[in-house]
Amino acid sequence: MKKNLLAIAALLALNVNAQHFCGTDEYVQRKAASSPEMAKQLNDMYVKMDAYRTAPKPASRAAKTIIYVPVVFHVIHNNKAYGVGENISDEQVQSQIDALNRDFALQAADTSTIPAEFKPLAANTYVQFCLAKFDPQGNPTNGIERIAFSKISWNNENEIESQMKPSTIWDRKKYLNIWTCVMGGDFNNGGMVLAYATLPYFTSNTTDGVVARYNTVGTTGTLMGSQKGGRTIVHEVGHWLGLLHIWGNQAGCYDGTFNTTDFIDDTPDQYDKYFGCPSYPQYSCGTSNMFVNHMDYTDDNCRTMFTKDQADVMYNTINTGGSRASFKTAISNCYYSIDGAMRAVLLPTDTICNLSFKPVIEVKNEGIATINSATIFYKIDNGTFQSIPFNKTLGIQDKSYITLPLQTVTAGDHTLTVTFEKPNGITIDDNTANDILTVNFYAYDGGFALPAPILEDFELGNFPPDNWTIDNKGTANTWEGGQASAYNYGFYSAVINNMNYTSNPKGTRDALITDDYDVSQIGMPNLKFDMAYCRVNVNRYDSLAIYYSFDCGMQWNLIYKNGGTAIATAPDQTAFFIPEDTQWRSINLPLPATVGQNKVRFKFENISNWGNALYLDNINIYGTPLSAINNTIAKVDVSVYPNPASDFVYISLPTIHPFTKVEVFNIMGQKISSQNISQRVVELNTQLLSNGTYFIRLTGNNIIQHESLIISK
Repeated sequence: MKKNLLAIAALLALNVNAQHFCGTDEYVQRKAASSPEMAKQLNDMYVKMDAYRTAPKPASRAAKTIIYVPVVFHVIHNNKAYGVGENISDEQVQSQIDALNRDFALQAADTSTIPAEFKPLAANTYVQFCLAKFDPQGNPTNGIERIAFSKISWNNENEIESQMKPSTIWDRKKYLNIWTCVMGGDFNNGGMVLAYATLPYFTSNTTDGVVARYNTVGTTGTLMGSQKGGRTIVHEVGHWLGLLHIWGNQAGCYDGTFNTTDFIDDTPDQYDKYFGCPSYPQYSCGTSNMFVNHMDYTDDNCRTMFTKDQADVMYNTINTGGSRASFKTAISNCYYSIDGAMRAVLLPTDTICNLSFKPVIEVKNEGIATINSATIFYKIDNGTFQSIPFNKTLGIQDKSYITLPLQTVTAGDHTLTVTFEKPNGITIDDNTANDILTVNFYAYDGGFALPAPILEDFELGNFPPDNWTIDNKGTANTWEGGQASAYNYGFYSAVINNMNYTSNPKGTRDALITDDYDVSQIGMPNLKFDMAYCRVNVNRYDSLAIYYSFDCGMQWNLIYKNGGTAIATAPDQTAFFIPEDTQWRSINLPLPATVGQNKVRFKFENISNWGNALYLDNINIYGTPLSAINNTIAKVDVSVYPNPASDFVYISLPTIHPFTKVEVFNIMGQKISSQNISQRVVELNTQLLSNGTYFIRLTGNNIIQHESLIISK
């Protein structure tokens, strides 16, 4: 909260309908009251926090590298079976790790709901978490320890601090210890304590870490009603890395003392905690309160962000020699040294409609040593293993997509086996468990695929065009031929009238599905089309989603989705929309995942919210010569965040990457900006961009990669 002394003009009543608490403040205050030495230790911690707050800040946050924190979960239970009650499943624990990583990287889907005034402050922390791969003795582990105690519940802090923690804790300088258990007794008095954590400068070797109710952990399994997003532990890990509650340690506007500040300059002064999910805005202490901050008490579906200063505090608690400095080099407890993994087979899926196809696989560097070479082995059924070299560079946690040579099979059931071997020339890597994948699939001849390039302008007058289909969800309204043409270059188009309902259809989906196309000879495929659309009003608008499929529509892959003002080409109107020549827009979508494929179909899906008419025209599939494209497509692991973005967006690249330039294009293919890449994290200023979808093009020596970006302000 800002260190400005503000008068209280009025204090609004805060939402206290669901009083679920964090116990960290009470835990800290009880420790401080136990002895003069502990009181001094707490005050010394506050002095450190205040000194960091007033220290000069770096001009840019872009030079940071990700710090990985190994985590061990101690699942404490009363002799329950696996997955029953407090003996939570491995999947529930992993979902908590996933939630931590999303929120600490500002990549959760609901970041788009952050109020506009706070979006410029929202930040990636550059801290990520993993389940430990090795225990303190160096033995392999999954990072989950299940421990049975003869206790139905843990009823007070003393039981946990004197019994549970000391008997189970792993080395606090190498692992973030998280205990999950049944909490009862004192933890239910005067409101329910969900969890509590130790602070970095106010802890001990036998008690350091986070304790949480088992039903607040993760996003799957048995969970409390308002705690289903894994954000109870996100909040507590914020404490563990040096953050206080956003209002300070006690209610009140900032009064110049340590009790009414969180030592963070870019969080607004706030009188007290919020519960539930209040409507925006809320005011106290003369400011608009940031109740969406992870360090408030609002529900999981309401907290969405850490600020830049909060992110810097947590990062520097590890990076600059603070109490958690040992975690700067703890990554070796997260991952093996050399660990090349076969991650997934993207094609074939379980059923394919082609007897000749090019398998697409995903490999990943799961280790901490860079992989510069490897060999991919593959075979169909009981055939002989074939191989291709892999000569791309994979940094820590980098992924790559590889298209294998053309395979021909007979109709029926088959098996594809693929292995990732000899990383950096060594015979066996440090973890052989993830080197091989085998998938079963059924193949049949789904017929001829038209060779690309293709242009469908609907001018033959038949609708749908030959071999196209309509997927209608049972309503009378769906896609039809329209007598309007893009830019007046013809007479016909495809149209769906979203006004043609007696009430809001609330998300009814109608799809226009193309024929199958062979894009194997056009290099880098692109999908280009013209569209026209307008809303009825702010509450009645529709969306367009576009997909591709390798298996005749059995599975679809989303490549574009937008709606409302982002796709509107004309002002709102209540009459049926017929576009003028100037009310069309061209959209171009690069399709790198489809390079080399001989059977791809596309789906244009209208999602109706009782808006107006949506038109499509001049659907064009084209590309560049195949000779210019390498047959092995290695997609570099690139992170674009926040996404959706507002005023700034960051592009995080691997430590070793091939890119030298980044360009931004709008959906009409017009270049918006261009800059050279000089460091691993690139900052783009998007303040002048309008809401909508954009494409980021990264280029380097013999490589082009596209990423999508959504601007929402």
